[in-house]
Amino acid sequence: FGPRRVSHGGLIGVILLSGLHIGVAVAGYETIWIFAALQFVTMCFFGLCGSNFGAVAMESMGELAGTAASAQGFCSTILSALIGIAVGQQFNGTVVPVVAGFFVLAIVALLAILITERGTLFRAYRRPVSIHA
Repeated sequence: FGPRRVSHGGLIGVILLSGLHIGVAVAGYETIWIFAALQFVTMCFFGLCGSNFGAVAMESMGELAGTAASAQGFCSTILSALIGIAVGQQFNGTVVPVVAGFFVLAIVALLAILITERGTLFRAYRRPVSIHA
């Protein structure tokens, strides 16, 4: 399928499942079994994202891919820790803050993809070829 299709599909899955989970939690239908099932499926979709987005990010790195992957890992670890702290501070005794964090951050990731890939999903943006005589 390729890393773009897998990662973009996984991200859309995270958005849909997190949105559903927010609705279930806010409506008061949350049980431990529903939480576990929804988080299991969300994490399955999330698992499709990380390594595949990493592969997409390294496409143009060539000989620098190892160094770039290290820098990417460092930055994503620091940033995710800071975001995790911010989401954790919103804890109110329910699952809504953590599920809303998944939802909002997945939407932000989708917007970043749409900007960087110039509105394309599931396939790479190809720059138009200009033909000059």
